[in-house]
Amino acid sequence: MADSSLSTSLSQVRQHHCDVYLAAASRSATDPDRLLSPATTVAMVRIPQFLVLYAEILSDCYQPGFAPWPGRSADEVTGYVHSDENRVPPVPDTLLRPLLANCLYLLETIGPLLVAEAAAARAADQHEAASRRGLLVTEVDSLREVIERRRETGLPAARAAEATITQRLKRGWDPGDPLLHMSWHPLVVQAAGAMGHRRDLETLRPELERWVSECGLQQPWCRDAAPVPRPDDGTPVPWTLPMARHQLDAMVYVVTSAAYFLTSALCGMRSSELAELTSGCRQQEERPGGRTRYRLLSRRIKGEAFGGPGTRGWSPKTCTRPSPSSKPSPAPPRVSGCSPRHPTTAVAAIRPCVPG
Repeated sequence: MADSSLSTSLSQVRQHHCDVYLAAASRSATDPDRLLSPATTVAMVRIPQFLVLYAEILSDCYQPGFAPWPGRSADEVTGYVHSDENRVPPVPDTLLRPLLANCLYLLETIGPLLVAEAAAARAADQHEAASRRGLLVTEVDSLREVIERRRETGLPAARAAEATITQRLKRGWDPGDPLLHMSWHPLVVQAAGAMGHRRDLETLRPELERWVSECGLQQPWCRDAAPVPRPDDGTPVPWTLPMARHQLDAMVYVVTSAAYFLTSALCGMRSSELAELTSGCRQQEERPGGRTRYRLLSRRIKGEAFGGPGTRGWSPKTCTRPSPSSKPSPAPPRVSGCSPRHPTTAVAAIRPCVPG
């Protein structure tokens, strides 16, 4: 707190030094024009005041009788006013209860099915990344056989993404082409581990047109969705309709968000701490009396950079008998997405989180 004309000894500190210190400490280090809130600066006043209490054990201390801002508390100096109420009002039960109920349903019922589908999508991405060669002439016949087998089994061809259709039209495809909406490249990648080019499509056009004509088109992901009980009346329905890839990614994002919401509600972690949760962050400890304590470990501490040193633990729940609803939410799986709304799917039956 001493200025440049004095030594750094506490014995030379006077009140005007304290005032200069407070004026500087009350401003943001990154934006000096911004004043910090009293709730932040109050600690900066308490620290120099507390040094008076340790004068007997400190090798360097204030002059006898001196105390920073004498007769005034840190709250009075900074203008900090205590309040028994949260600055952010609590979420009303009319919103919180259906939100948490929906989150639990997404995590316990939809999550395991979605994780399996997302894993298949990642595997397909890796397969495509390794498929950088063109289709060999000798592979055309085997690809033709794959197409015929799919047609004979009644398997619909994959529907192309809207972006792919737009690109095709810009490249001169006929808007009435029966193969305009068919996804071609992923088929070649899956069947032959090669790139799917237009020339190969034209070679196999007769077989492809027959396949599309007889079996139709369908979104490629989440086909034959397993039945699950609806969250409102328990009626078994498919957990989703077939999805496009961007819809699968969106649904993963929805379920990941549900994991964050539920974890935050159970343990009070900050969003920055939630973002540092990684695989293996869940721990459980058997306690006396048959109880189990579930813990989460995160590396984020307020004010530190992401990936900071050390870990911190939270105990979101302690229960006598472990059960799905009593466990902390799982670490978010590596996925992201939004399923289509439809009255005959489980995801569409989730109650909206609105009052009433």
